Amino acid sequence: MEKVTIPIFVVFLMLVLILVSIVPITGSYSFEGFNYASALNYSLSFYDANKCGKDVEVNNEFKWRSNCHQYDGSDKGLDLSGGYHDDGDYNKTGILQAYSASVLGWSYYEYSDVFQNSQNKDKVLNTLKGFTDYFIKCNQENNSFICDIQSKSQNDTNLATNTVDKLFWTDETNDNRQRLVTKFADSKTPASEVLGLTASALYLMSKNYRDVDSAYSDKCWNTAEKLYTMAKANKGLIYTNGKYKTTSYYDDLAWAAVCKYLSKPDDAVIKEAIGFIDEVKKGGERFEGKRVMYWDDVYLPALLVLSDITKNDEYKNIIKNNVLDWMNNVSKTKGGLRYYKDEGVLSYSAASSVIALVYSKYYNSPEFNNYAKSQIDYILGNNPFGTSYVIGFGLDWPKHPDHILANGYTATNNDYKKEAKNLLKGALLSGPDKKDEFKDDVEKIKYTGVSIDYNANLVAALAGLEKADEENAKKNNQNNNQGNKNQNNQNNQNNQNNQNNMKTADTDQTNNVSSEINLSLQGNTAKENEDFIYENPSNTHPVIIKYDIHSNNQIKDIDIIINNKVIKTVEFNSTSFDWVPTSKSEGTYNIVVKARKTSGDEIKSNQVKAVVKFK
Repeated sequence: MEKVTIPIFVVFLMLVLILVSIVPITGSYSFEGFNYASALNYSLSFYDANKCGKDVEVNNEFKWRSNCHQYDGSDKGLDLSGGYHDDGDYNKTGILQAYSASVLGWSYYEYSDVFQNSQNKDKVLNTLKGFTDYFIKCNQENNSFICDIQSKSQNDTNLATNTVDKLFWTDETNDNRQRLVTKFADSKTPASEVLGLTASALYLMSKNYRDVDSAYSDKCWNTAEKLYTMAKANKGLIYTNGKYKTTSYYDDLAWAAVCKYLSKPDDAVIKEAIGFIDEVKKGGERFEGKRVMYWDDVYLPALLVLSDITKNDEYKNIIKNNVLDWMNNVSKTKGGLRYYKDEGVLSYSAASSVIALVYSKYYNSPEFNNYAKSQIDYILGNNPFGTSYVIGFGLDWPKHPDHILANGYTATNNDYKKEAKNLLKGALLSGPDKKDEFKDDVEKIKYTGVSIDYNANLVAALAGLEKADEENAKKNNQNNNQGNKNQNNQNNQNNQNNQNNMKTADTDQTNNVSSEINLSLQGNTAKENEDFIYENPSNTHPVIIKYDIHSNNQIKDIDIIINNKVIKTVEFNSTSFDWVPTSKSEGTYNIVVKARKTSGDEIKSNQVKAVVKFK
């Protein structure tokens, strides 16, 4: 048999082709831009999955959820049903619920117009009311406050070793076992961190709900006042061990005072807030070391809002340097994700984005907006693997979240390791590792964990980005209008000069030719009112954007603009553009076409709306 010799360069080429086929190219994923308003709706939906109590089924987006744990508090003769499960199990932890409600309430306070314009106002207020209704129940007449509730094992009543909620993998419809109050604050047991943080959520709800129901607003205010007073009168920590071990309470007291001021401005309250900040300084602690906002640290939002209220440059610079630290010094993956800690890495990134966006709202820092955009876009799918870490949003997302109810299986035969039965829409996952890699495994909580505080950070960041986009669009429109006004003035002057110089009729006729763009949508669509409806758009059935341009000058190029973002610049002689949403998200897309003339002028079309639906 004749021996065949393969040239070495052919072998090398074959190896390269094999490697290219199996190794993802970092940064190769391309996208048009994300619909933050749609992502905001998704991220709020997650809270329906974690509702607890007697009215879970009321207006719940998930048909697979049902009422549960209706007898919470019965061991104390109380009705403590309600609130939200912490994460993927059934526990209700006070510090986590308080933080989540506080951040959600703050995001609504800062960006109420965004929630209104994106039709998410009712959703976020109903979600917040689920928290505050429960907080009001936890406040007892005997100056005590219920902090935590956990399940009781039938064979184990020792609370020190009770981990049944972590081990009891089952459907909650049969889980109406009596559960135990495991933490409560009273005159003998201080709990300044959870009391202060809960008070901040209630103060914000009092403000946010005042125009909806003034009586309920007052109820939130009165409960907040009581808890804030308790927190100050008996200072100390209650979460001294366990998963949610806390390390400080002056941050919670300062934040409570700031939120009280936001609800009802009072200079005396600001003095209290500054006093709590100064107490920390006396201990020699440096705020520059406070790197991230989370359930054990709310110094950053307190200092940020204080900087705006007091115009104190020291507070402002602390926050500015914090964001710069995240941008320049926090460890970064090849895909651009800032990597602070393993578990909850995306939540920390989102929290840093919240601080950056609110700072930019106060002090106009486009650089900070861009940083936040880079982090949230990574979460939504602009990452090396094109994976969305918000379940249900985009084209591809992990299928094994660590969430008992969404999973839908029991531990029998390890069935719970299967792909989840139910879509946990909107849940933000813990995230990838330092190599941008993700393990879609229900047992690896470092990757697939979910939590109510994760989503609170995401909601606030998405609202901030949507606001930043709205402001940019407004600024661009103003610049365009001013440019058009200046051009019109120049044209008028030219016309006057032409008349004075007795220019030829041909020249006058050319100057008076109108410029316009007639825009329409075609394709597999139906029209309702003024909107074009597209179901399941794809490469074979795209949204066809048709434009007919009339101009007295040659066109240089054409921008296709969707939701205030230029998604494509096309050649001057084109007459249509086929568009397919890259993120498979339902919603309304505002479409405009803008043409640039060789003279430097611009003309814009009317706006048309495409309503995209997927089935």
